[in-house]
Amino acid sequence: MSKTIPFEEFQSLCRRAGFIATHQRYLIFQTIVSLGDNPTPEEVFERVRRSLPGISLATVYKNIDTFVDHRIIRDISPNYGSRRIESASTPHDHFVCRVCRRVFDLEKHTELARPANTDLPHGASFEYHLVEFVGLCRSCSHASRFRDKAARPMAHN
Repeated sequence: MSKTIPFEEFQSLCRRAGFIATHQRYLIFQTIVSLGDNPTPEEVFERVRRSLPGISLATVYKNIDTFVDHRIIRDISPNYGSRRIESASTPHDHFVCRVCRRVFDLEKHTELARPANTDLPHGASFEYHLVEFVGLCRSCSHASRFRDKAARPMAHN
């Protein structure tokens, strides 16, 4: 999924969020969008570094934090060992491979009722919900079937 966001659209997002759109921020944001399937900050850094060799991982993280704080992108799947991010596009669900931890976007979005304030921890405020389906991706499923076949004892005639 390679998607391009025009700079003017990014500028408009930044203006509404209350911060300045710079070339460096645009390149980081564009990389997040174009990579698709919820990249890690490290994957974004590796891709951005091709165009901006002097950029640091700390700068990428700082800008990702700015985007998350201003709700231009979202943190997802914090329970899977590494930070995953995505553009704050249309709502959708995720499929997470329990073996390789890859996160896939699903087109469908499961609508859930907003929780009552009394169901939230004291003082917390609800922002959005994420729905994750967990299983094995195609590669891990194939590898698992291959391992299972290899582990079976051969029949003797």
